[in-house]
Amino acid sequence: MPGPERIHQQSAICSGHPNRSEDPPSNDVRSVFRAQKEKSWRASRACQTCRYRKVRCDAQRGAFLVPPRQICDELIDSYFAWIHPVVPIINQTHFRRQYRDQLSPPSMLLLQSIFLASTHACDNMTLRDADGSTKTMALTFYKRAKALYDANHETDRVAIIQSMILIGWYWGGREDVLEETFDWTRAAIIVAQGTGMHRSVARSLLSTTDKRLWKRLWWTLVTRDRLLALTLGRPMLINLADSDVEMIRDEDFNEDEPGRASKVPLNPAHVQFFLRYVALCEILGEILSRQCSMWAQTRFKELDIDDVLLHESALARWHRECPAIVSLDSPERDHFWAAVLQSKYYTTLCLLHRSRLTAVREPFPAALVPSRRAAVEAAAMITGIIQGFSTHGQLRRCPSFIIYSLLTAFVIHRYQNLFISSTSPQAVHSKTRDYWSALLEISRTWPLGGLVNSMLRSVAESWESGKRVPHSNTPSLSFVGDMMGVERRDESHVQDGPAATAIDTVEANGQYPDMPPLLLGREVNDWYVLNWIA
Repeated sequence: MPGPERIHQQSAICSGHPNRSEDPPSNDVRSVFRAQKEKSWRASRACQTCRYRKVRCDAQRGAFLVPPRQICDELIDSYFAWIHPVVPIINQTHFRRQYRDQLSPPSMLLLQSIFLASTHACDNMTLRDADGSTKTMALTFYKRAKALYDANHETDRVAIIQSMILIGWYWGGREDVLEETFDWTRAAIIVAQGTGMHRSVARSLLSTTDKRLWKRLWWTLVTRDRLLALTLGRPMLINLADSDVEMIRDEDFNEDEPGRASKVPLNPAHVQFFLRYVALCEILGEILSRQCSMWAQTRFKELDIDDVLLHESALARWHRECPAIVSLDSPERDHFWAAVLQSKYYTTLCLLHRSRLTAVREPFPAALVPSRRAAVEAAAMITGIIQGFSTHGQLRRCPSFIIYSLLTAFVIHRYQNLFISSTSPQAVHSKTRDYWSALLEISRTWPLGGLVNSMLRSVAESWESGKRVPHSNTPSLSFVGDMMGVERRDESHVQDGPAATAIDTVEANGQYPDMPPLLLGREVNDWYVLNWIA
């Protein structure tokens, strides 16, 4: 039965009491719920109206504009040929089906992001400036994609993550490098972890196609996290100990659907490239945390030789297990993707041994001669690979990481010329000009190449004038000061023994005595030449 207060209120309403009201009483739960629901509905309508206005403004600014159909087709083909193997985050079969469907087109945010990422790899000259660069069109697509993202135009989380990864592919000018690359990737990682992509979905209700796509997305984020941590000097954001996602396998690239086979054939070179790329980034993450992190530098006053040998063994095993299609010393290789993958491998090898060289002061111990040798040989391989790219006009199709690889090779070679071998000044200048030429060519695609080129010129001029190279404030470039900014070694400080003998032998014929081959077993002079087939 209703209580006394409820009966009193009902009688007051029926008798025309002056205090009665047509509004429901405040203690009525259903009335309060209806009021809150109406308030929420009004707020939602206001938000939708605001969102509509933003999208309308974006449309006026051109966020929904796309190039002519022919150029769009070329951009998409270029994306799946040159970008997708490095970031296989899109189901190509599903995307191409949507692209041809006018009633169910793909996400506009994702489409503009694809155009942005593939601009530098497309051969259509209408996308290029007078100097042959793609800066203008890349900036145009970037602004369109960013406008759609800022307006919350896309609601699908997977499409948002895919778009953020591709927007982070854009490297603008000097002020944009850290902000527009690292921050977009960091945001993509945060959204992916919030969605649960860092956990295994093997027993979830997702379709097999979605499970495979999620796994490719997650491992792509891992690779991006490791490379950006290396190149930009930022901390790694992904701790694999917090993830139980299964290792990616060949079958995760199969895009067949139940009752519908995929019409897009798989490229074995693309599949093997990414599988080995993920495995290499796992080793790279261990090297960064164990050898290059601030924790490692404060905890260990001297580098742990056993730790270095463990990582070197892991890299050697990785190199042995590379399939022939992505191995440089195999006639069955895919020349471009094998070279891209191996350039990352040799850059990682330089990183491992460079940390030992920069930590050592006079006198140079004989135990570190193998590290010096491995670093020099790896730098020689990087130089040969980049020369091959330049000869065949493929530098503009390389990922931006090639800039860091080139910078690493330059520093190691300068270290070799100054402290190990007595190379003639003419040969040093010739090799330096080759680096500058490659960086100028890369800068037409990646503006960061121009910044690195200016830095290398400053380093070279400092050495020509006999000045000490200042230590860089940029963490990712600080090793230039570590390896190049030390005083030239006096011959009297070189200790006698195996180390001195090895150095003398290098100066004589470029060979190291009584040392097992660490890389491919070729002579140093032969490493500058790769058997490229046009």
